[in-house]
Amino acid sequence: MAKRLKKILTLGVPALAVGLLLAEVCVRILGVAPEIGVVRRGRYRLSENPLIGYELVPDYRSFRGGEMVDFKGRSNSLGFRDREHTVEKPAGVYRVMVIGDSVAQGYGLEKDEEVFSAVVEKLLTDAGMKAEVFNFAVSGYNTQQEVETLRAKGLEYAPDLVIVAYCLNDTRQ
Repeated sequence: MAKRLKKILTLGVPALAVGLLLAEVCVRILGVAPEIGVVRRGRYRLSENPLIGYELVPDYRSFRGGEMVDFKGRSNSLGFRDREHTVEKPAGVYRVMVIGDSVAQGYGLEKDEEVFSAVVEKLLTDAGMKAEVFNFAVSGYNTQQEVETLRAKGLEYAPDLVIVAYCLNDTRQ
């Protein structure tokens, strides 16, 4: 029995290692491995909420910008690329919540007022509507992270409308 086990281990372990190595090579050649993103220090931190994974650091100021994972300037007290908003909804104000990824966060835009949530708010207020548009977008988020961010952080602001800025890569986990 001991001889048989020794023989299995002697042949089985190297065969398993070669098989795993070949599988790894195939996955890399075919490009079917999931993408891996790195959470760097600075603008991002790991979230206590496992469905969110990582989140923006509140009140963080960056002097860089233009990178997919960063924007120049200060984030608000929730970490988002937005101004401060009161939790209590002012009377007569229509609230719009934008959730999304780098596109909604304003990837490549230098000025906060160029981000589409700010543009929508300006268009609404210029048209005479009392409106607030929130930007709860985070670079790299998928749909699960966006919805969980809305649930965990956004719904307390009582939005009247939620816009999901969906990109084709948002379904990736």
